Amino acid sequence: MQSYKDECLYVPIREFDKIVRNMTRNLKRLREKVMKEGSPERLMNADGVAELIGCHRYHVYTLIEKNGLPCLKLSERKFRFRKEEVEEWMIKERGDKEISRQRDKVTKK
Repeated sequence: MQSYKDECLYVPIREFDKIVRNMTRNLKRLREKVMKEGSPERLMNADGVAELIGCHRYHVYTLIEKNGLPCLKLSERKFRFRKEEVEEWMIKERGDKEISRQRDKVTKK
């Protein structure tokens, strides 16, 4: 029987604290970078996407979960969207729906 010691990584608590601090610092830098790269024209919130798509803001969150609407998750409750990615996603979704409609027509005949 194999022991768990072979699979576990033992790290002293001071080293673990350093690792966590570095990860936190890197995450903060990444968030800052995302916010700097995205000017107001390029990054939108859920209200902006809802207006672009023509639906309610709450439906945008459903689209993220079920249909893979591309987004940047900045925190548990903050999402930002790049307009170009949302537009590409809309075109792809429309194309997929057209293909499925054509298939349905063919199968009904």
